[in-house]
Amino acid sequence: MDAATMQVLTGSLGVVGALGGVWLGHVLANRTERSRAEREDAVRWLDDQRAIATQFVASARSIEKATYGACAFLRAPEGTPREVWLDGALNLLASPPQG
Repeated sequence: MDAATMQVLTGSLGVVGALGGVWLGHVLANRTERSRAEREDAVRWLDDQRAIATQFVASARSIEKATYGACAFLRAPEGTPREVWLDGALNLLASPPQG
């Protein structure tokens, strides 16, 4: 091979290597961005979910206390302790009868 062909071949190899590096960097950057976006999507609504769950539990507890209070005036069937009778029917959140 003559010198001119070697120079063109060497230059072409440099250009192909540079383009390959740019392409590889682009692929890796896209992969990183995609994984970051997936992580962000996974936790985006976490605070809202916690707030809703807290409101739900608070509402359920208030319903339980109101129901337990309303049933405090009911009479248990003969021979059944009041705590056993009310506990099985009204314990919405599996909390102890004393609150």
